Amino acid sequence: KSPREWLTEVRVWTAVRGMRQGNPVKVAAAEAGFSEQSHFYRSFKKLHGSTPGQFLARIRQSESKVGPPICEEAIRVLNRLPGSLGTRPRT
Repeated sequence: KSPREWLTEVRVWTAVRGMRQGNPVKVAAAEAGFSEQSHFYRSFKKLHGSTPGQFLARIRQSESKVGPPICEEAIRVLNRLPGSLGTRPRT
């Protein structure tokens, strides 16, 4: 992956975490660094194969059936993020 592709992927995962915390899609995308909603939607769909709304609906459906889904790749990506973006502090 190019540095730009990697950064876009990290920003999409950061937005996903914001949406999972209850933020509206627009807010989560902006907080993740997307200044244009259309760029976020295109990037999200390229990475996940669905729109953010469809993705959240699948997550909510799976959580109601079996508890929170675990996405190991998402956890690995988030843990590599610097500072407050990661799920655990770096030592």
